[in-house]
Amino acid sequence: MGLLRQRSGAIMTFNGIPFHPLFVHFGVCLMVLFALLQLVMVVSTKARVRVGVFLPIMGIFTALMALITKQTGEMLGEVTTDVNWRPHGELGDLAAGATLALCAVSILYWLGSEKISGAYNPRLVQASARFLSSGIVRTLIVVAAVLASLATLVLTFMAGHTGAGLVWTN
Repeated sequence: MGLLRQRSGAIMTFNGIPFHPLFVHFGVCLMVLFALLQLVMVVSTKARVRVGVFLPIMGIFTALMALITKQTGEMLGEVTTDVNWRPHGELGDLAAGATLALCAVSILYWLGSEKISGAYNPRLVQASARFLSSGIVRTLIVVAAVLASLATLVLTFMAGHTGAGLVWTN
């Protein structure tokens, strides 16, 4: 009897507990922290300088965790008999998508920051940084960062609320 098992041909478990509830809490914490940190970066120059490349790296890791959480949720959904899980699954898909969008915007935001524009020698990186830090493009990136952060926060909350409802109400 190993710790990792597959039940019903679809769901992975760890010591009898489905992977989804194990991964979801870590992924949700990362998603919320990532979105909040991106909002702080938009409004604070000090934060942008101090955090630097950490935010895009955190974004990539968070996006991967969101995808893993989404996948384990889909595996759990395949074996559940509760028909009420569909709204939770749909909100989870949207939250993962918002997190992926936030990751992409975070990378663009970092590339367009003043700190990186002169930090690297490759001409392509410098040209990209100049373009991304130019007036209207920078404004669009900031607006996209705020919207993607808010979407990630709201959709994560809504998916979590419906998931908790599935577990704790009957």
